[in-house]
Amino acid sequence: MARLHGNSIKKYYTRVASVNGWTNNSDKLQHLLLALDGPTAEVVAEIDDQSLTAYDGVWQALARRFGSVDEKRENMRRFDQ
Repeated sequence: MARLHGNSIKKYYTRVASVNGWTNNSDKLQHLLLALDGPTAEVVAEIDDQSLTAYDGVWQALARRFGSVDEKRENMRRFDQ
């Protein structure tokens, strides 16, 4: 699988969710939380998974923590090309 960055990860996950029939945010949230481990799981550990905004909150928390790293990598890749 190709390396995914930033919004590409969310787009990829949205496609996976669609293929698997996870149609509501609650289902998508639970599967996403199960897939996270290590530092990514720690970033979202405090999010209340029963909240109506939890799914979006997870993506926002991940973007705050890892988004800038992906941006830097993408900018370096573009510069190198």
